[in-house]
Amino acid sequence: MLEPIALTMKELDRLQVMTQIAAHRLTRRRAAERLQLSERQVRRLYDAFATHGAPSLASRRRGHPSGRRLADATQTAA
Repeated sequence: MLEPIALTMKELDRLQVMTQIAAHRLTRRRAAERLQLSERQVRRLYDAFATHGAPSLASRRRGHPSGRRLADATQTAA
């Protein structure tokens, strides 16, 4: 059984554009304009989408702590 994935609105927009590229209804250049990304970024996103599907469009950082987070000891001292 497939595991559900949570996507933000921005990621859902990307998914819609990637499916239009896959169906040959949209060019990568138009997709780049629509998503306000470079053509190279769209190519990278589409390659990931083609091999791994919709989960590849979800942020991999979701659920992880920020890189700018203070250490627990520093936070309790403050």
